[in-house]
Amino acid sequence: MKFDHLFIGSLLLLMPLLISCNSQKWVPEELSKTQVHRNILHDIRLGDGVPLHLDVTWQWSISQPKLFAKAYEHPDSFNHSILVPAAIEIANLVSHNYKSVDSVFAAQRKLYIEDLRANLSTQLGEPSILIHKIIVSAIDFPPLYATAKEEIGLKVQELEFIREQSRIDLSQAEADRKRTEAQGKIQITQAESDGRLQKIQAETEKDRRAIELARAETQAQVDRLKTNSAIEEKRLLAKAELDKLRDLKDLEIEKRKDIDMLALENQRKIADLEHQTQIKLAELCTSNPVYASFLVNKELAGKVEIAVLPTGTDPSVFGNLINQSMPAITR
Repeated sequence: MKFDHLFIGSLLLLMPLLISCNSQKWVPEELSKTQVHRNILHDIRLGDGVPLHLDVTWQWSISQPKLFAKAYEHPDSFNHSILVPAAIEIANLVSHNYKSVDSVFAAQRKLYIEDLRANLSTQLGEPSILIHKIIVSAIDFPPLYATAKEEIGLKVQELEFIREQSRIDLSQAEADRKRTEAQGKIQITQAESDGRLQKIQAETEKDRRAIELARAETQAQVDRLKTNSAIEEKRLLAKAELDKLRDLKDLEIEKRKDIDMLALENQRKIADLEHQTQIKLAELCTSNPVYASFLVNKELAGKVEIAVLPTGTDPSVFGNLINQSMPAITR
């Protein structure tokens, strides 16, 4: 039993060593694989002595497996013992050219990263390996510096906010000033318009009062005329009745005269029309004796009278006969 305890104790003591030995062993197939290692390069000093921590990942492969296998135990041990120290040395040399941490923190950060990547790609490595890619994924600045920069950044942001707010306030003030000026101009224009309107209203009121006064005077005159007319009306009523009767009589006489004159004028027009008709008929009969004889015979037949016309074509005989049968026209 005591032996078993000693054996188990010895096994427990040797187990870490066995595990460590097993972790360092690698098979030949791993020589053909692309190796990727992520490392933190601590205390990389800039020109002003400020330390940085760089988070760098490199991708590499073994170009001469036999030579590499003879020189190094495992790719991980090669990375830890060779690549990391070499990368720290190269990074310090590059960083020493940057004199100010402020420039690396802000303006020259991109340039600094590109410079690191270029130098690590060309200088890092051994004859038996090939460096394929270098990635600088992060730069850690000292906590106090980062805190100070954050505070400064906040102050800058606050200052920029104040400046922006000032610009906004100035713009708002300018807009308010322009709006006030515009409103002032509008008010002045409105006041001028109101003044003109008040003047027009005053003149209109003046005219209205003059019209009212004239209307009142007219009404007074009308009232006076009505009063006088009432008196005069009573006086004239009797006379009006007499005048009315006389006027009616005169009107009747005038009406009768007008009727007589109208009848006389109608008779005259009728006589003129008949005379013109007879003249046209005479002219027709003169030019056509046969038709004239027909008309005379028809007329005589209508009056149941017999007329004997003389023979011959003397137009004067027919004309005398017509004139004797036509009544005289009074003009």
